Amino acid sequence: MFRDLQERGWIGSLVGELTTTLVGVALIVAAVLLSVSGGGPQLAPTSHSYRS
Repeated sequence: MFRDLQERGWIGSLVGELTTTLVGVALIVAAVLLSVSGGGPQLAPTSHSYRS
């Protein structure tokens, strides 16, 4: 099926783009969740990265 080197390269690049997209979506979701959380992102229990 993927005997040709060019076909394998195409599949490899497609998988790489899909992986990058999934990581990007996960980072955006995490950023939104941190932004809308009540206390904002916390570096430690008593230290916030910004004042809200």
